[in-house]
This record gives sequence, C-alpha cells and structure tokens, in this order.
Amino acid sequence: MTKTASGIHKDIIAAVDIGSRKVVCTVAYLDAEKKHMRLLGVGHHVSRGVHKGEVVDLEALEASVLQAIHAAEQSAGEHIKRVVVNVSGRHLLSERVCVESELGGRPVDYTHLQDLFSHESLVLQDKSYQIIHTIPQHYSLDKQTRIVDPRGMFGQTLGAVLNVVTASSNHIRNIATVLRRCHVDCMGIYAAGMASGEAVLSGDEKQFGVCVIDLGAEVTDVAIYHEGKCVHLFSMPLGSAHITNDIAKVFSISLQDAERLKTLYGNAIATTTDREEMITLNVIGDDPRYRKEATITKADLIQVIQSRVEEIFSLIAAQIKRKKLGDFADRRFVLTGGGSALPGIRELASRLLNNQVRIGRPIHVIGGSDNSMGPPFATCAGLLSMAHQRASQSKVEKKGLIKTIGAWIKANF
Repeated sequence: MTKTASGIHKDIIAAVDIGSRKVVCTVAYLDAEKKHMRLLGVGHHVSRGVHKGEVVDLEALEASVLQAIHAAEQSAGEHIKRVVVNVSGRHLLSERVCVESELGGRPVDYTHLQDLFSHESLVLQDKSYQIIHTIPQHYSLDKQTRIVDPRGMFGQTLGAVLNVVTASSNHIRNIATVLRRCHVDCMGIYAAGMASGEAVLSGDEKQFGVCVIDLGAEVTDVAIYHEGKCVHLFSMPLGSAHITNDIAKVFSISLQDAERLKTLYGNAIATTTDREEMITLNVIGDDPRYRKEATITKADLIQVIQSRVEEIFSLIAAQIKRKKLGDFADRRFVLTGGGSALPGIRELASRLLNNQVRIGRPIHVIGGSDNSMGPPFATCAGLLSMAHQRASQSKVEKKGLIKTIGAWIKANF
C-alpha cells in the first residue's frame, strides 16, 4: 500500500503503452467506493525505436519510455516502481486449443484448472514464441459441454477450450530489457488488442459478440469477444500513419504537411461540395531546397484517404471470414485508437463492415480529461484494468488454494 500527501491509502498501478508513434504511461489506483480505476497522472513522449510494433532501436526506445515514465511520475506525484506493458505486432498469434485431464470422479477444484492451463499440449515446440494469455472459452465434464465454471462439480474427465495467445520471445525480452534499464519492474505483458477491448467494451457487448478495432499509427489491433471472453485476436501492420504516407506520396509533399492536411481537411467520406473546396499545397520539386505551390480539391484528398481506409477494413473483414469468426464478430464493431478521430471513419467502417460501428472510449477509468482518456489512450486504460483484474484474481486463487490444501489435510490426517 502507498500513502500520498493527501493521506489516502491506495494501491498504485502503472501502465506503459508502447506504440509506433507515442509512448504513454498512466498511473491510477482503485477507487473502492466507485469500483473504478481513478487516474492519478499521465505522461507521454514521442516513440522512437519502434516500427510497426517491432523494436528496432533499443536505446532510442529506452529514452522514449524513460521520458514517458518521468512525465507520469511528475503528473501523479508518485514514484513508479512496477508497470504493466502491452505487446503488439504481427508476431502475435491466437489459436484455439482443446485440453483434457482425468478427475477420477473427484470434484473439480482450483488445482485441476491449473493442470489444464499447464497441459503438456500447451508446451510450445517453437521456442521463439511464448504464451502470454491462456483464456478459457468454456469447460466440459464427460459429455456435458459449455460449462462456465466447473469448480465443485463431479466427473471423470475435465476438458476445456482455450484461446492461447503467443508472442515473439525476442520481442518480449527486448521490452523487458527496456523496462529494466528504466529502473521499473515488469508486472505483466498483455496483448494490446485485449487491453483496448477491456477498456472500451461493456459487459453486454462482450457477452453477445463484438469486434474491437484499435486503429493505431502503424499497427491495427483487433480483438473479438463472445460470451464474455476474447475468442480471437490479431494485429495488422497498417494504421493511420499509412494514410499520412499516402497523402505525402500522391501530392509530393512532406510528411509534416501531409499530417497537417489530414488533420485540417481530412475525411473518410466525400460530400457533393468537396469538389468546390480548393486546398493549396507546398509541393516538393526536383530540388528539395525549393518548393512550389499547387492546388488540389478536398475531394482529391478524401479519395486518397478513403482508399487506404477501405483497404484496412477490407483486410479486417477478410481475416474474420478466413478464421470463420463471423458468428461472433458480425453483431457489433467498436472502433478506438488514435485513428478513430478521423472524421467520417465510423460511417465508412459501418458501410464496409455492413454493421453498426461506434467509437470506443475508456469507460472503466475515471478522473481523466477527454485529452488524457480518449480513444488514443484506450490501450493504456485497458492495461490498468487488466492489471487490477489479475491482482484481484490472484488474491481469490490464493484463498482457494489454501482452502483446497486445508481440505486435503483434514481428509487425510
């Protein structure tokens, strides 16, 4: 427990979201009265050393993370010792695995569930990957299937369907090394898509089926939920920065000017008046020292933006179809992340995905402003929530294990 200057005791949780364009660190504590995480401080810094979710420069990333953590400490008035962190990129893999163990007619307890999660079939042959999440979808006892919680129930064979999420071992080592150099301990590593889902989704959405899309700068993370659980997730090396790159290439302007153009005039859907609105550009010529002015219509700009947005959502839809996840994901979509701020993107996504789409904001962290807890900060907010959930679950599991050991001792001695 930590005590602040105000005299309030609280458990401090800090999270670091390592993105391709920015590194964000948030500090929060559990508000027991309101049963939410309450934000204490936020720090962020330009991300260097990461490309499409992959670490490409360890020292540059260390400097960015250190700056973000320092800024969060200054904002919160707290010293950060431990953090949870996200992992993203196309090296993330999600696979459904079926496991079984023999009960011999005994009632299911916590240790039996642990046996399933450490089943020999989950030992990875490829040591270049390691498991970061083992998410039970449902359990079975003998011929009875789709059991939500089998503890206390009797049977001969206990089975489970698990969503096993793996990530590159080298990537995890690189992130752990960066955090260690920043003098903080890593409490946990979570898939970015799941973190975003935990931040912006309601319980009903996760129960009935929903697909959350976190549109970042260079990576788009997708997580699909059904019956309250994450059933699949994946990452694509495409994001809002690719829209900026397209604008720069098509109109021969700098990336800085392209980003300004996207921010001031960008839209994912054209209107009838866009052909009449003219935009003046500073075009880079043969000699980069000199620039000349050129004029385009707003419709020209929107056409470039729309083409890339259509590609991103078409690839997401294709992946969902390829994995046969339509029954889970086709009910509702939630769009979050920095890229969701593009005007018209929700409407275009709804048209392309042929379903309703809403913009997702963090709903489980309170105390922050729109600037500090909007869609761009969904991953960080979700990391805080997942860290709190794991801490609470560990306390419950510890009590359950002690109870099980006590019962065994009482029965045998």
